[in-house]
Amino acid sequence: MKMQWVYDLRTFLLNFIFCHVTKVSFSTVRMWFYFRLVLLALYFLLLFFLSRLLEAVSWYQGNSPFFYSRQILEPISLSVLKLKQILESRGISYAGVVEKQELTALVESSGEVVQEELDSAIETENSTPQSSIFSKTTKSTHFTCGSHFYEEVEDTKDSVWLVQVIPSGLTQPLLDTSTWKQVISKVSRFGVRAGIFECSLDERLCARKKWTTPQLVLALPRGHRAKQEVVLHSYLFPAKAQAVLQWIRHLLATRIKKVDSPDELENRWLTYSPETPLSEIRVILMSTMSQPPLFFSSLAIKFTGRVRFGLVNISENNKIQWKNKLKVSTFPVYLVVTPEKQLFTVISVVKPLILTAWASFKVAETRNE
Repeated sequence: MKMQWVYDLRTFLLNFIFCHVTKVSFSTVRMWFYFRLVLLALYFLLLFFLSRLLEAVSWYQGNSPFFYSRQILEPISLSVLKLKQILESRGISYAGVVEKQELTALVESSGEVVQEELDSAIETENSTPQSSIFSKTTKSTHFTCGSHFYEEVEDTKDSVWLVQVIPSGLTQPLLDTSTWKQVISKVSRFGVRAGIFECSLDERLCARKKWTTPQLVLALPRGHRAKQEVVLHSYLFPAKAQAVLQWIRHLLATRIKKVDSPDELENRWLTYSPETPLSEIRVILMSTMSQPPLFFSSLAIKFTGRVRFGLVNISENNKIQWKNKLKVSTFPVYLVVTPEKQLFTVISVVKPLILTAWASFKVAETRNE
């Protein structure tokens, strides 16, 4: 009986110890499992923060693919070739300018440079005759008859046409093929369309226009109101491409109104009088340039009657006066004036596509109102 009692006690103790140890072991395993899950979660969280930190550092240094194209560049750090390519993309003449310092000043006078603009300028200038960019920028319309000319050129009120006229009985145009392609490749990027008209297709039209010699014709809308008649300007003198481009720049620059004084800017541009249509939008370039960039002049034609474009020539004598007037620290600036609350926005980075898209949006917004 005594031995049975001892045996039962031993069995009880062994079962108690076994159950207790087993319970502790299961609890320990469960706690260790949760601990490993927490460590794994912390590991992935750390990787996430490290990746975001590396992206932030990459963005700050300008190496991120998304922000790299919007990185502002210092013109003085660019080569002479790249400076010329930027000037070409903006439609600014650098004829007679040789020194890098002068080229840098020309670039700075029209706005800051971003990587995206430089890449686009290099791609356009380096395009080969086999590339799609070259074929688009050197494309010419061959008019088939007088009505075709009227339909495309004189009935289009918001575009610019450069037409090479070849009189009857002549086969040699004013510009040879190489020079002609060079000219239209420079101006087509600004919306100037090109064409060739042979007077043998419609001699009566050429007689009415008095096109008796080979010449270039530049078609521009008259005045600053929408849908006005088109005026034809003729260029008769054989010349190199640079002279023709300068002639085009000069004619298109007449579309930009020059602002001569701070009072004129305040009264006629920054404020709206009761007689002024509230739908009118205004863009003013304030720069040391005496002639606006070709892209700016071409925008004035595209938005004739809807957006008014002006130019303020900044000199060393009046620079401080203009800075105090507009509360800006440097030039050039693009003033965008809208009817809402008569406020204006200052833009320092020259972006022709952004200006075009913005103007299109504001015009559409005004029409909807």
